[in-house]
Amino acid sequence: MPRRNELSLNKKEAVSEMPTEKFAAPRTRRSQDFASSEAEIQQLSVARYTYPQQMIRKRIFAVYLKVAFNYNNRSIGFIAGLHYNMVGFWIKVYQEKGFDGLLTNNYGTNKSELENHAENITASFLQQPPVNISEAMQRISEMTGISRSEQQLRVFMKRHGLKLNKKCKR
Repeated sequence: MPRRNELSLNKKEAVSEMPTEKFAAPRTRRSQDFASSEAEIQQLSVARYTYPQQMIRKRIFAVYLKVAFNYNNRSIGFIAGLHYNMVGFWIKVYQEKGFDGLLTNNYGTNKSELENHAENITASFLQQPPVNISEAMQRISEMTGISRSEQQLRVFMKRHGLKLNKKCKR
């Protein structure tokens, strides 16, 4: 069994051999160096704690670390909990659009192609409601050239207040 002094010596050696790559000092050569004023750094510093949305606070914090300390993107990503590619993306957004670019939230902004034809579809369905969803699919496809699944058409019809004509002719 190793003596106590030998064991502590081995621990010290093990600690000194630990890789410090993740926590290394910033590199001297940077591709994304940019100058910022003290006012911009102060604005980022305050907003990284006070902005109401956590997702945007992370962005601000990542850019703050780059502006204030010039860390590399991997280190910033590790510290802020972001992927280093996203760190680079938000730094680029900050360079191009400034602080307001970091505050944008473009999630959920996709628009259906059927929305461009909503007036025509609504007018047609109010004049002569389809009996079933298959008929609605066929009519929309003929009017617009766009084909969608039954579920997507049900959602579209519900969003526009349209209903199927359930009175079947027997």
